Amino acid sequence: MNVENASESVDKGDTTGGSSLSGTWTVDTSVGSFDDFSSAFVGYRVNEELAGVGAQTAFGRTPDVSGTMVIDGTTASEVDIEADLTTRE
Repeated sequence: MNVENASESVDKGDTTGGSSLSGTWTVDTSVGSFDDFSSAFVGYRVNEELAGVGAQTAFGRTPDVSGTMVIDGTTASEVDIEADLTTRE
């Protein structure tokens, strides 16, 4: 089950198949590719204004992300995500 389908199931209260989303979910870095954005990644975008340069948008993303999320019924009760932004691409 992917994240989009999981969130739709929670929103609709869908319990078909007898499966539950409750439990601890872990970021899976072994799936997909960073190059085509099908893997896990973290990104940021910051609007900045530098003297002599003007307004710019700084951005970056990294595939070096790890973490867990605990689901209890339809509630995310705990989330711990870490990203190493020194390896941004």
